[in-house]
Amino acid sequence: MAAKESFEKTLRRLQEIVEILEQGQSGLDESIQVFEEGLQLVQKCNKQLDSAEGKLRKLIKTEDGLQLSFLDSEKF
Repeated sequence: MAAKESFEKTLRRLQEIVEILEQGQSGLDESIQVFEEGLQLVQKCNKQLDSAEGKLRKLIKTEDGLQLSFLDSEKF
């Protein structure tokens, strides 16, 4: 997968993986391979979300010193 792949494209691939695994028509080796890919994509999505949250926090803090409480990561 390309380093600059969009969050949305990664999420679509994750949805495809879920469908493949839910169908249960793949062999064990293929299922494990697809599952591993899914785990890597979940990690990638989490990193992208963390990065986006960090950018939002910086923007909010620099704009008149405001900070929105809904961005509190403990609520996630």
